[in-house]
Amino acid sequence: TPGYYPPDDETIDRLIRRLDPEQKDEIRLEAIRELASLGSDAKRALNAITRALRKDKLPRVREYAAFTLKQMGSDAKPALKALIEAIKDDTNNDVRCVAANAIARFGADAKEAVPVLVSVLKQRDVGPHAAQTLGAIGPDAKAAVDALGDALNDRDLRSPAAIALGKIGEAALPAFVKGLKSTDEDVRVECVLALGTMGKAAVPTLASALADKSDEVRANSLAVLSKINANTEALLKPVIGILESDKPALRVAAARLLAQRGVEAKDALPALKKASEDKDENVAAAAKEALETIQKASKER
Repeated sequence: TPGYYPPDDETIDRLIRRLDPEQKDEIRLEAIRELASLGSDAKRALNAITRALRKDKLPRVREYAAFTLKQMGSDAKPALKALIEAIKDDTNNDVRCVAANAIARFGADAKEAVPVLVSVLKQRDVGPHAAQTLGAIGPDAKAAVDALGDALNDRDLRSPAAIALGKIGEAALPAFVKGLKSTDEDVRVECVLALGTMGKAAVPTLASALADKSDEVRANSLAVLSKINANTEALLKPVIGILESDKPALRVAAARLLAQRGVEAKDALPALKKASEDKDENVAAAAKEALETIQKASKER
């Protein structure tokens, strides 16, 4: 950063001394706040910061200690065990939430935190933070799939749980399949949106969602599929089916998705020809454009 000068060792050592448990509360708090502002430049004080997280009597100091470790990023990996302990044992929810956020910065290197993160998922305050961190760990958090799948039924956990499942990847597909059978439309929408992060592996599951009774689920499925250019065969039949929907917006979206697939959607030409005569001018226009696009692509191949 222009104009920023890293602190020298003497400055860090002074802050370490001020973080000593024998110092007054306000002195320790001021010291840990200053260390937090230094980010990775505070790594010389890692042991003192970790000690503060584990043992300081003031919750605010412990919270700032966790935040400092978060700001340090990968340089704070040696403190992983202390952060796990904080999630499990600290009596202050703010400390536990920030500790979970700090662990997220380690990504897959934090996979040993998965059991503890799963154990606190149902807790109101720390649960959403735990879900986000499981997502940050990614495929190595596959042991959390069942718990995250159950969390889809919790309104407060639903969104972070779905996002985490998407980041875990293919191992989470069974949880999404189950979620798409939920009677709660919001659960099904969250599943569709999160599946979009998985790419082509999610196409068959997203294609099945095109038959959902909810217009919102189908609309979101079309939108997500439009961003994944793969596996046209799996979605062709259900997308053609949506051209018969009683909702013009869905028919337009279906036609546009077929146009996007080009020659791979050539089997949709008869349905698109019929749709080009739709009484809704937007649907008719989208279908005509799709026809032209697919026919042109077929000639060029």
